[in-house]
Amino acid sequence: MSSEIAFREALRKTIARLDCGERHLLHQFSLTPPRYYALKRIYENPGVSLTTLSALMLIDKSSTTRLIRSMEEEGLVRRVRSETDRRTYGLSLSESGKKLYRSASAAHERYAQNRFSDLDIDVEALANDLEVLAHSLER
Repeated sequence: MSSEIAFREALRKTIARLDCGERHLLHQFSLTPPRYYALKRIYENPGVSLTTLSALMLIDKSSTTRLIRSMEEEGLVRRVRSETDRRTYGLSLSESGKKLYRSASAAHERYAQNRFSDLDIDVEALANDLEVLAHSLER
């Protein structure tokens, strides 16, 4: 097996294990990873458009629309018409959406710290290397 294939398999295995732990954690808040990351991106970018949110989450616009519609129905997200262009709208979190995000985010941060605290590697350097890899794969 080539080193590139071994790297890809190790990365795939790592992502699967991280996803499993994250799903378990977020389930305590009745959230799935896509719902959590939608809350996170909207919290960090109040007024974000649906198109921009799709790009930030790396998912197609129709999936984002379904996700936001269900979160709107639950009272977590609001669509706010643009004051400058009445044809468009931005997304914002309701008070209950903000409260849920803050609780889940704090637990998510503790989870990440606990999950990586025992590693005998430079996590910051690894994160930087993975950012370089992600950037190079965008081409």
